[in-house]
Amino acid sequence: MSETLEPGRAALEPSPGLSALVAPIEVDRFRAEYLERAHVHIPAGAPGKPVPLDLADVDTILAQSSIRSADLRVVADGRETPVAELAAPGDATALELLYDCYRKGSTVVMKFLDERWPPLRELCSALAADLDARIQVNVYLTPPGARGLTPHFDTHDVFVVQVSGSKHWRIYDSPYPLPMHGQSYARHRTGPDPGEPVDRFVMRPGDVFYMPRGCVHDATSGDEASLHLTIGVLPVLWASVVRDAVATAVERDERLRRAVPAGAFTDPDARAAATSALVELLDLVRSLADPAELLDRAARVAEVGRRPDLRGHLLDLEAVRSLDGETTVRRREQVRCAVEADTDQIHLRFHGKRISLPARVGEQVRYISAARDPFTPRDLPGGLDSPGRVVLVETLVREGLLTVG
Repeated sequence: MSETLEPGRAALEPSPGLSALVAPIEVDRFRAEYLERAHVHIPAGAPGKPVPLDLADVDTILAQSSIRSADLRVVADGRETPVAELAAPGDATALELLYDCYRKGSTVVMKFLDERWPPLRELCSALAADLDARIQVNVYLTPPGARGLTPHFDTHDVFVVQVSGSKHWRIYDSPYPLPMHGQSYARHRTGPDPGEPVDRFVMRPGDVFYMPRGCVHDATSGDEASLHLTIGVLPVLWASVVRDAVATAVERDERLRRAVPAGAFTDPDARAAATSALVELLDLVRSLADPAELLDRAARVAEVGRRPDLRGHLLDLEAVRSLDGETTVRRREQVRCAVEADTDQIHLRFHGKRISLPARVGEQVRYISAARDPFTPRDLPGGLDSPGRVVLVETLVREGLLTVG
C-alpha cells in the first residue's frame, strides 16, 4: 500500500512532533494505516524551512566538526567509507579529501547529527516522546545527478525530510517485511535486482517521506545538490519483550536450564518424549511471564534509549538555592513522566530513573506531572504546608523534571 498526498501541509515548526511531521494526515490515521505498514510521500504545503538546518548550516558543521569522526562518511559505488579511513593518521587534509570525493560524485553522510546540532536534538526529543522510541538523525548531502546507496532496506523505520534540492526515489517490493537488526537485504532478496519499482516520486524541499523497515528503496539526486535528513525510529519490539520473558523464566526455574535429553535428535522415541517436554516448557515460560512486569521493563528500556532533556539544568542547580514559594517553575516539555503509587509511597519515573516520595504528597505530585503551564510552589493544591511545597519543588528541579523560569 502506498499513497502520495496532495500538497497542503504547513512547513514544520521549529520543534515538531509526529503531528507536524505527518500533517495533513491525522496522527491516529498515520498510526493505523502507515506506521509499520506502508510508505507514504507527503508533499510540502506552504513554503518554508522544514527543519532548522540548511546547506549553509551543513557547510558550517563540516568546517567546524572533527573531520575524523567515524560518524562522517562518504558513499561511492554503493559503499560507505568512514572519512577517518581516507587520510593517514595526523594528516590535516581530511576535509579536502572529503570534498574531493564529493566533487567526484560521492554522497557525504553525517550520522547522529542530532547529537551535534541542537535544533535537530529538539526534533528527536519530540518524536521520541510521541513514538516511545529512540530517534537518530543522519544527513545525506548528494552532488547533482548522483546516486547514493544501491537498492536496500533499513532495519528501522525512517522519516525522510528533504531540506534542499530534489531527489528521485524508487520503491520496490519488500522480500521481508519488518526486518530486525542484523537481518540484511542481501540475505532476504530473491534475485540480483529488486525488480521494477512499485512507486516513484520526487522529493522537493519540505517534502516528508515515511517508510517502514523492510521497504526496499534507492534514490538519485536532481540537477542540483540534494540535502535530506533521515530520521531513524528505533522502538522496543515485541521480539525483545518475548526474549525478556524467556530469559526471566530461565532465571527463575531450573527445568529450563537442563540439557535436551541424549537421543532426542536421533531416536524416534526419545524425540517424541522431548517434543512433549518442550510443550510443557513453553507452557512453563508462559506461566512464569508477568505481562505487567514485562511491559514495565520494556518501558524502562524505551526511557533509557531516549536522551534526557536537561537543557539549562546546570543553571537550575544554581537557581534552586534561592527557590521560594513565589518562584516560577514549569514541567520540561519533552520529558515523559509516569506516576505509580503504593501504600506508603508515590513514584515518578522519568529519564530512566525512579524517584520515590512519601504518599502524603501524592496530590501535589500528580498535579506537577500533569502541569502544562508555569506554576509556583504556592500554586500546588492540597494541604501540604508551605515549606513542604518548596522542598517538593526543589527536589523535582534538582532531579530534572522541573526547570526554573
